[in-house]
Amino acid sequence: MAVAVQDDRRENELRQLFQLREPATRSRLGVDAVLDLDGGEVPFELKSSTGSTVSTARDVGADHIAKWRQRHWLFGFYDENQRLLYCLYGSPARMKP
Repeated sequence: MAVAVQDDRRENELRQLFQLREPATRSRLGVDAVLDLDGGEVPFELKSSTGSTVSTARDVGADHIAKWRQRHWLFGFYDENQRLLYCLYGSPARMKP
């Protein structure tokens, strides 16, 4: 049975694949990746899984949701051997309930 887990190696692979950079001040609660575009920065949340689902952070509440509404999302789905199978993208507008 596949387990939905995330790791730095997969986040680094997604950054490289989509030409994103890791923020200098990256933290567990901060932006996972940034796209430099037309002199600005586009914030991304990165999620990866070796299963068919993706989990969110612990203790998700109103603060997390407010923060995430401004972010673009990249989801990477991997097989048990850590090979990337496919990716999904969600814009802030498409991620609204």
